[in-house]
Amino acid sequence: MKLSIKPSILQGSIVVLAAVASLGSLYYSTFGEPVVNMVDGNFFPVGMGIAPCDLCWYTRILMYPIVLIGLLSLIKKDKQGIDYSLILIVPGFFLSLYHVMAVQLSLGQHVACTDFNPCATGGVHYFGFLSMPMLSLVVFAMMLGLGIWGKVLSKE
Repeated sequence: MKLSIKPSILQGSIVVLAAVASLGSLYYSTFGEPVVNMVDGNFFPVGMGIAPCDLCWYTRILMYPIVLIGLLSLIKKDKQGIDYSLILIVPGFFLSLYHVMAVQLSLGQHVACTDFNPCATGGVHYFGFLSMPMLSLVVFAMMLGLGIWGKVLSKE
């Protein structure tokens, strides 16, 4: 039994991942950490946002357009939609990988983060290792995998 998935479904999955990541990053920078907010009983507190570092901004610059590009390619039924998304996904993946390595290996705050919000000590850390740069890397890796899968399927 051969599993048959259309590249458009994979493109749709990429759009959903990018949209969730984009909305999540906007929530964190506007309202702060959702788990803390839920415990406090105020899911939308004003002024509690977490300021992103420079590398977080760069990954956002690569992430946000994927939603629009992906949606447009799905609406227009453009078979090259995955190609358009991969143009942003590949550098986003490597930038996120660099960011995670900079934080994990403590390459210095001047490399990855600002003094106001160093990713290594501030921000979000779930389960002791899942930081904002790591979340970004996971999303870009998933989108990269879906994009490569879509490219392979389109050649069959």
